[in-house]
Amino acid sequence: MTGTISNIQASFIALGTAVTCVLATIAVAEVWKFPIPFGYVLMTNVYVIILFVWMILGIGPRVLASSTVLRQQIKAQLFIIANQGVVVVCYPVFSAVFERLSATQQGFFVFLMPIIKFCTKKNIANAAKNSHEYVGPMVVFSVDLFNVYYVAMCMQTAKSLATTLVIIATDSVLIVLALRTIYRRVNRVDASDTSGDDSHLQALLGLVRKVFQETTFTRDSMQRIRLLAPFPLRISDESSACMKALSKTARPTNNSRMSTKSSGRTGQSMTTIAVLPKHHQVAPLKTTMSSVAKFNNVLISKAREEVVRDALQSLFHSEYILLAEYIELMVPMLYSLYLVVLFHLPVSAYYPHTASMTAHELQGAVITILVYAAIEFVSFTALLILLWRKFGFSPLYQLAFVLETQGPALQGYLFVWTITILHLTLAHYGVDFSIRLT
Repeated sequence: MTGTISNIQASFIALGTAVTCVLATIAVAEVWKFPIPFGYVLMTNVYVIILFVWMILGIGPRVLASSTVLRQQIKAQLFIIANQGVVVVCYPVFSAVFERLSATQQGFFVFLMPIIKFCTKKNIANAAKNSHEYVGPMVVFSVDLFNVYYVAMCMQTAKSLATTLVIIATDSVLIVLALRTIYRRVNRVDASDTSGDDSHLQALLGLVRKVFQETTFTRDSMQRIRLLAPFPLRISDESSACMKALSKTARPTNNSRMSTKSSGRTGQSMTTIAVLPKHHQVAPLKTTMSSVAKFNNVLISKAREEVVRDALQSLFHSEYILLAEYIELMVPMLYSLYLVVLFHLPVSAYYPHTASMTAHELQGAVITILVYAAIEFVSFTALLILLWRKFGFSPLYQLAFVLETQGPALQGYLFVWTITILHLTLAHYGVDFSIRLT
């Protein structure tokens, strides 16, 4: 199908990019020096260019020239990769500066980490805004994954306990602020629910039905509410029937960002649905209705639409926080295990964090990281309880749903970024912080 990259093409692009990147790195090292100072970071831009060239060769210049949609998709993906490359640059530079500071300076400098995290998140989220359901996992499994790995590394190399406490306190404050945003949006839905149903989801469905039935909702609405996902979902028959019923009461728009497409597999399609009623389903307003009454109906309709958007955004925000907290819980435990294994391998001499580490220092670093993981476990448990009480269902279902439906993509992100992050400090890549660039 036109616009789709086959598995053979994907393998061709991946293999060609990998081989060319290695050869380019060898050439740069031969011309300049080995190891290349901050070679992993400096070669990121070269990698993006090489990937772009091999994508053109793999897909075919003629196919790209004849498909506007495919060119737009590739351009969007390359823009996302370029923004993710900024993350690869920011965190190693932060770590390099952090290790050179005194204990007091580290305590203040660590406040820069949330700023880096926020800015890089915004960049990637804006770059991937048309990816919809993929935005959250894409941000979490790049920026948040980088952040939690470097938090663990900073805890390992911190010269003062106060620095570790500042890191933990900052993370806790950010979680509280995120929960506050979710609570404020959910409260608006609860205040708009007149059915008396205690379930947040049932109240939301009721509001969606009301919005679809509004006669005062116009085509000039700036924002759309989508019903269907761009990939097949394993949902119950009851949920499937509910989604079909809502789809029948809404009319797909022609000017939406994403049109209905089939991916070539049964059941894989996506429809962008605007909150617009079918004209034949709703009786027209009476001509005797006063202009004031009509204006009030417009305000009520707009308010309901805004409440529905807030409710959907709160669920999306909840999903994102759950993924981020899940990463912050699991990664420190995996990193502590990695540190223990690495310490006993000959290659540990080439990593600055383990080159001169003693068994006693290893024990202290592992204990510190595991304490951080324990605090994250308490934070994750508290988050589950608070969201459960607010939404009326277990957030673990929401987390499991995301991990199941987007499993292959998440595994890919985790595999690629983990290898990248853990190898960034390897001396052979030139990220030895004792190096003086001359």
